Amino acid sequence: MARKQQKIEYVTEFDLCDRAHFDILRGISITLWLVSLICVNYLKMAWLEPLGAISMALCMLCSGYGVSQSFIRKGGLIHYWENKMIKVWLPSVVTVILFSAIIYENAVIWIGTNPLAFTGWQLYIVFAEYLVFWVIYTYISSENGGLICLFAASAIAFAVLQNGTYAPHVFCFPVGVLFSQLGLRSKARHLSVPKRLLLCGALLVLTVAGYLLRDLFTGYLANAINAVFYTSAAALIILGSYYLMKIPVFGIFIPAGNIAYCLYLIAPYMLYLLRNWMTGHKILAVVLVIVVIASIFSWLRELLIMYNRKLRQSKNTRLKGMM
Repeated sequence: MARKQQKIEYVTEFDLCDRAHFDILRGISITLWLVSLICVNYLKMAWLEPLGAISMALCMLCSGYGVSQSFIRKGGLIHYWENKMIKVWLPSVVTVILFSAIIYENAVIWIGTNPLAFTGWQLYIVFAEYLVFWVIYTYISSENGGLICLFAASAIAFAVLQNGTYAPHVFCFPVGVLFSQLGLRSKARHLSVPKRLLLCGALLVLTVAGYLLRDLFTGYLANAINAVFYTSAAALIILGSYYLMKIPVFGIFIPAGNIAYCLYLIAPYMLYLLRNWMTGHKILAVVLVIVVIASIFSWLRELLIMYNRKLRQSKNTRLKGMM
C-alpha cells in the first residue's frame, strides 16, 4: 500500500519537547554551531566562540531528555545500542572514511588517531554519556538511585577531565535526564506567566553572569562557571522558544533541524576543502553547497533507519536486536 504523502506546513504550534519542538531546537543548535564554526575559524570573530559551546549544551540536554523518554516509553533499553549505532555511529564512520579518502587519499588513515571513527570531540562526550546511562539503568532499577549515580558519574568526569572544552558539558546530559525522570516538562508547561518570566529571568541572569565571569578564573572554578553559563543558556533557549511560541518565527529552524546531524558531520570537512572560498559573499555559496550535500546525506541516513525498522517488523535478525 502506497504511503500517503505528508503535507508540508510551516509549524506555528508545538508542545514543549515534542517532536516539532525538538526539530526546532536541533535547528537552533546546528545554526549556532555553524555560525560559531565559520565566524571563529574563518572570520576571526573569537567573541562568538561561546555559541558553539551553547549549541553543544543544547544538544546534550535534548539527548539526555530523549534517551530518558525512550527508556520510560519502552520500559527498558531494547534496541538501545542498535539505534545508536545505526543513527549516530554508522553515519560518522561513513563520513570519516569518505573524507579521509578525499583529503588524504587514504581511506584508513584515521584509524591511528581516531579508532572509534567519531566525527569531532562532541561525539566522544555523547557516546560516553550513552554508555554511562546504559550501565546505570541496566543495573539500577530505582529512579532516584539512577539519577544519583548519573550525576555522581558526571561529577567524577568533571573532576578528572579538567579540560575547559569538555568538562563544562558533562552535566548537561544528566540534567536532561532529570527533566524527564522527574516529570518537570508538565510543570514547566503549566507555569503561570509571572512564574515563566521569573524562571526565564533567572536563567538569563545566570547566562549573563556566566559570560561575564568566565574569563576571570581558571581551572575547576572556570569550568564550573562555564557549566552554569552553557547549561543556563541552553535551558533558556528550550523554555524561551516554547513560551514565545505565539511569535511565529521558530518554524524557520525546522529544515535545519531535519538535517542537523549530517550538517554537523560534514561541515568541518567541507569548510576545510573549500577554505579558499571562505571570503566575502562566497561564504554564502559555500554554506549552500554544504546544506545541499548534508540534505542528500540525511536522506540516505533516513533510508537506512527506515530499512532497519522494516527488518525489525519482519523479525529479520541481521540488524535487529539489542546490541
